[in-house]
Amino acid sequence: MNGGRILIAYFSWSGNTRGVAEEIRRQTGADVFEIIPVPAYSDDYNTVLMEAQEDQH
Repeated sequence: MNGGRILIAYFSWSGNTRGVAEEIRRQTGADVFEIIPVPAYSDDYNTVLMEAQEDQH
């Protein structure tokens, strides 16, 4: 590394990506920032798929 600071910015609907981000933080000493969508995504998986597709347009 060149001495710069590292930031891990992540979004995790189910928590899987959060775990990966925390492991990277542990190994690198990076800062971590969770991206939280407003309004929040639904708790229903199928609804989330439709919402995510709409967000891509």
